[in-house]
Amino acid sequence: HFLDPVSGPVEGGTVVTISGSNLGQRAEDIENSVTVAGVSCNVIHSRYEVSSRIVCETTASRGERVGPASVEVRGGGLGRSAQTFSFQNPALIRIFPQRGPKAGGSILTIEGRRLKTGQPSEVSVLIGGVSCTVLNIQEDKINCRTRGSNRTGVHNVAVRFGGAE
Repeated sequence: HFLDPVSGPVEGGTVVTISGSNLGQRAEDIENSVTVAGVSCNVIHSRYEVSSRIVCETTASRGERVGPASVEVRGGGLGRSAQTFSFQNPALIRIFPQRGPKAGGSILTIEGRRLKTGQPSEVSVLIGGVSCTVLNIQEDKINCRTRGSNRTGVHNVAVRFGGAE
């Protein structure tokens, strides 16, 4: 079985695609029997493809953990992926520059650990609630371009990994 993505936040909410074969004839065949790194993953029925693809949403993992995806097909046995999935707890360490023009256009660098968590397309950065356009994501660094804002002062910077912050 093939997993995409291979990581997500410990809070859950990551939509994982499990591709392979012998994954049941109906979504009901595998409902309540899909786990990722030992954590329950809720099947999204509308995205299921007969025998070849399961799409599910992870639940919270209660801490960092790594393990294969596991699918038990009703009447057909248990399958495990060779690939592993990592539940990660990204950490922000440093942000620079710490100020920029109200017009926007500054390149903000966020340094940290495990920042390449989940689907890159689902990683977003907010500065005081205003989105910062993500330019690239690495394991230890995210760069984004600030947008204009008519607000001055100190603002919180939040990084979202899918639904988790």
